[in-house]
Amino acid sequence: MAFLSKQDLKELTGYSNNAKAIEMLTRQGIGFVTDVHGNIKTTWEAVNAALINSHHYKNSQPDFSHIT
Repeated sequence: MAFLSKQDLKELTGYSNNAKAIEMLTRQGIGFVTDVHGNIKTTWEAVNAALINSHHYKNSQPDFSHIT
């Protein structure tokens, strides 16, 4: 299990500022910790878990209405 790089975090959250990135991760329900220097530590597993547990993903169903 590897941590996301700073570039990955910036791409994921849209922020290079740690405080803003933390706000975004919190809003999206993505688990993370910070180290003693305030750097964000999270994994793709945490990102994927938040996606799987999101309301949108749970309620999305295939649209079979166009199948004849």
